[in-house]
Amino acid sequence: MKTKHRLAALLGLVLLAYSGFFALFNILKYNLGVPFRFDPFTNLTPAGPTTLWHALWNALIIFGPALALLLFALPTIQFRFNRSNDPLLAVSLRQTSRLNLILIGLCLGLLAIFVLYAVAENLSCLARIC
Repeated sequence: MKTKHRLAALLGLVLLAYSGFFALFNILKYNLGVPFRFDPFTNLTPAGPTTLWHALWNALIIFGPALALLLFALPTIQFRFNRSNDPLLAVSLRQTSRLNLILIGLCLGLLAIFVLYAVAENLSCLARIC
């Protein structure tokens, strides 16, 4: 049981790191103007027509924090279904570590950055100006 939790945490950490580094590099490059000698993500995403490989990496960037959030949060949440008592579903939190809570917070922060970016990028279309 503990090995499954550790494997899920490792997979969540990889997903969070990939999306986090992508967001960090783009903020440094485009918002703060920090020059890079190379862009590590250009080797992963080929230029040209969209391929399955390209779509997979884009999906990992976008949905990686949400999947990592699920992988970090599911071991800490316990669901119990009661058929006889009044509350049909009881949700309780197990004792968790600070590191797990920090990683959940990082996932939520990265998701907030992606959502705010999507809203700000498409604000003119959302306001019916486009």
